[in-house]
Amino acid sequence: GISLVMTGLMALTARDAKRVLAYSTVSQLSVVVLGVACLSNEAALYHLLAHGWYKAPLFLAVGCLAALATTHRGGNVHVAAHSGDADDSDDHTLLTRMGGSARRYPLVLATLVLGGLALAGVAFTGGFFGKEQIMLALQNRAGQIYQGELSFGAAYGGGAGAWPIGHRAACRPSVRQ
Repeated sequence: GISLVMTGLMALTARDAKRVLAYSTVSQLSVVVLGVACLSNEAALYHLLAHGWYKAPLFLAVGCLAALATTHRGGNVHVAAHSGDADDSDDHTLLTRMGGSARRYPLVLATLVLGGLALAGVAFTGGFFGKEQIMLALQNRAGQIYQGELSFGAAYGGGAGAWPIGHRAACRPSVRQ
């Protein structure tokens, strides 16, 4: 349960778009583990597959934004040497470099929005149905005590992962360093 909330908070503070999505993936996989723990394997499998279907377009959209950010800086692609530091990231996937780029490409923005809504578990998305099945299984198996923790941690903590990417890419200006 703690990983649901903590990884959602880590996603909110990450500066690299790929890390934001990775933290939200850990949060969603915690939901899957809770589904297996309450003996609802079908719900866990459904949520795992649904997560893959809405997370893949999010990674593709971030890749498009990274490519666009690189192209608009003169086309010089460089590979950062990874030293293993926590703040080490590719320069072109930093959220500050992606500012405003999605406004010029509405399909990328739509992909971010739709994937983010599914990640947040908004009604009638794959994320909603997977989380709902697991919450119902938890309620039937463990009682009311875990339902609030799961709904807050998974729906808002995990869904918060897409917010910084979409907000920075659509609403904020790019910061060139």
